[in-house]
Amino acid sequence: MKTIKFLFPVLLLSLAIGFNSCSSEGPEGPELPELPELPELPEELILGAWEHDGFSFDIQTNSPEATAALRELFSTPEFGISTMTFSEDGTVVVSYEDGYIKNFSYKFENGKLVFDGMILSYTLDNTKLSMEMMNLDAEELAEMEEFFTDVKIQKIAITAIFKKK
Repeated sequence: MKTIKFLFPVLLLSLAIGFNSCSSEGPEGPELPELPELPELPEELILGAWEHDGFSFDIQTNSPEATAALRELFSTPEFGISTMTFSEDGTVVVSYEDGYIKNFSYKFENGKLVFDGMILSYTLDNTKLSMEMMNLDAEELAEMEEFFTDVKIQKIAITAIFKKK
């Protein structure tokens, strides 16, 4: 029994020394690669002034004459936007070619640009903003066909293009 009483403190002492001698720092592992820089969010990229730079048309009909007439009709839209200036507070100031200026709201939602309540497809980079302004559905295309004789309209999509000022 005396031997157990003697060995017990020695055992505790050796365990304490053993635990303290172990380093909590492990060997150095492989160096971690640097994380790539995160791309800018659309909210950051869109800020600032954008100047209207033209339109892109996707008009498909069975008549070259009807296609040309539709392209001409949509080449001079009534909105005539000259510039758009996006602010951090979710507002955009739109200047029109006739000098009229109007404020709208905007936000990004589910990969779309919501511009004053209208949900628009868009592409955006540091120098170019493209917004799909019109993409007619089958019912709207059928209504357009009423203005033509023997013309089948398959598609009318118009994208407004802006460049960073």
